Amino acid sequence: GVTSERRRIAAPQRPRPFRDPCREGQHFGPVARASREFGTQSRLGFMLTSTNRNLSDDLRFLPSNAYTGGADFDWRLGGKYSVSGYWAGSRVQGTADAIAGIQRSTVHSFQRPDADTVRYDPTATSLGGHAGALSVGKIAGKTSRFNANVAYKSPGFDINDLGYLERADEISQSNWFQLRSDTP
Repeated sequence: GVTSERRRIAAPQRPRPFRDPCREGQHFGPVARASREFGTQSRLGFMLTSTNRNLSDDLRFLPSNAYTGGADFDWRLGGKYSVSGYWAGSRVQGTADAIAGIQRSTVHSFQRPDADTVRYDPTATSLGGHAGALSVGKIAGKTSRFNANVAYKSPGFDINDLGYLERADEISQSNWFQLRSDTP
């Protein structure tokens, strides 16, 4: 005959119910944005975000806290020129496993062999960084327009809890010039 042990092993297992990480514990993620427009079509803005999670043990691979703050502007000069940009900072906190996962992600790649400006630290429990950009351009005029940009993201910059970031640890620049002729 079949023993009780064999019956227990042979019995079909009930599927585990889906577990939503946001319902596992408390999750708090406020976002605040303030922006002021001026009569010259100029603009100045500020933003703060926060993600705070009370995670169960099986979700500790996620960061428990993530904070981002920044300012952006677009200043118009004489109706023809624009100076715009932003600065943002971020800080992510969690278990050593959670932060190690962020460091090893394709966004950061702290472990890559050619990384001479960053050091992978599997014991870190937080990661911080910053990013910024500056753009100068001629936005109106009959015959010419241009734009020049420079931007950077530090290795530890991470906004992926309430935003989207493809790559950190980069510096970029671009330039654009246009000659216009509106007469046929």
